[in-house]
Amino acid sequence: SRRRARRNLYSRASRRVPSFECRGYDGLRQGRSGREETRGRPAGRRAPPAATLTPSRPSNRVFLDANVLFSAAYRSDSGLAVLWHREGAALLTSAYAVDEARRNLSEPDQHRRLDALVGACEIVPTPAVARLPDGLVLPADDQVIFVAAMAAQATHLLTGDKTHFGRYYRRKIAGVLILPPSVYLRG
Repeated sequence: SRRRARRNLYSRASRRVPSFECRGYDGLRQGRSGREETRGRPAGRRAPPAATLTPSRPSNRVFLDANVLFSAAYRSDSGLAVLWHREGAALLTSAYAVDEARRNLSEPDQHRRLDALVGACEIVPTPAVARLPDGLVLPADDQVIFVAAMAAQATHLLTGDKTHFGRYYRRKIAGVLILPPSVYLRG
């Protein structure tokens, strides 16, 4: 029995077909041709086209600066909360940004809101050493934010920091479009 289970595991792995392509929407396994394999199972429904079996990647990878996290968590009726319901956007942030936002929030309910918002974000690592693109001049704490967004291959960096990022608003630097949240939400 163990030998058979092991052999089945290896035979499936040797096909080199990712699991999300091996099962149709009704859960039945599919063969290489895309048709259902019905050995020992009822035929069931036809499988959807292969394009629907491939997971879709969001069109925007949006990195959130600490001030955006802070503003979204500060009030329960914050307008920035709509970012978390936006279609086609994967929200990213870093542990550094989360810690900075948390330090500036004082109320327990604000911390709970922050935790809920961050739970819906992908926390990306901050590279230890990275060089800023030529022409980009930022203080050390903002360099950490931009480098994390760049390393995560974010399409957008949303920040309300007009003092340090304001001159770069609406500019794409190293593949990252820097915007204030209001402009992103209007677009």
